Amino acid sequence: MIILVQVNLFMEVSMLPEKIITPRICLIRPEISDDLAHEMFTNIEKSSSELKKWVEWVYKTRCENDCCRFIQCFNKLWNNKKSFDYAIHNKETNEFMGMIGTPKFNIINKTTEIEYWLSSKYTGNGYIQEAVRTLENIIFNEGFERISIVMDVENYRSENVAIKLGYNLETIAKKTLHSTYFNEQRDSKIYVKFKS
Repeated sequence: MIILVQVNLFMEVSMLPEKIITPRICLIRPEISDDLAHEMFTNIEKSSSELKKWVEWVYKTRCENDCCRFIQCFNKLWNNKKSFDYAIHNKETNEFMGMIGTPKFNIINKTTEIEYWLSSKYTGNGYIQEAVRTLENIIFNEGFERISIVMDVENYRSENVAIKLGYNLETIAKKTLHSTYFNEQRDSKIYVKFKS
């Protein structure tokens, strides 16, 4: 009986839109292409000194084929309504800027997490705030009740995004993130926002 209830709840949530346009950026469901893989890999390489501090997947991104595999994984999760990931593009130039997504999209409990990264050359201009605000509005309109943003305790830029968008610190979770960069288990800050 519980399984039937879960299946019914699953069917009530529609897919998130494949393309979202904001004043300065476009969030687009990534499709496998040599161009996107090349742009993604180039931006990761150019931003790796900053990204390596905070995300482990950078260490596993050694070539454009790795980016193709990421995109394949994103699409499989999208089709199964497990996660919705978007490539962030500059609206005017169509340049690839980074990624944003919902890696823990829990339809049953109406909760998710938003994760993001941005190429270093675009940071500090409010692009991530614009992307998070837009995605959170869509998620809350789908009936979700809670969104969290999780970051390393020393990732102050990510923390500032959460604070500026009205997220509140819920807890500091001890030793929840492994860091190759720091060569240790790290604490994480969990910021949350509830549907108003």
